Amino acid sequence: MRDTRVSILRTNWVDPMCGMQIDTSCAVAEEIYIGVRYLFCSEECHRLFVRAATRHITELAHGGDCIGYRCPNQRANGEIR
Repeated sequence: MRDTRVSILRTNWVDPMCGMQIDTSCAVAEEIYIGVRYLFCSEECHRLFVRAATRHITELAHGGDCIGYRCPNQRANGEIR
């Protein structure tokens, strides 16, 4: 029987959608994509990432820590991106 578990090569401690620093104790969601565990500050950021993960990963590969999306946590805190 084949082992279907995915190896985690590294963890991304920055929400790839909004750029917020995240640790495992406060992550609302996580996604493992091509061996990288991504942590998310909100379900909204997670949902947006999952919808177009390949596109977002490609954008991140061309520079930057995040896509620049303004998440609900930032809107609630009045942070401007």
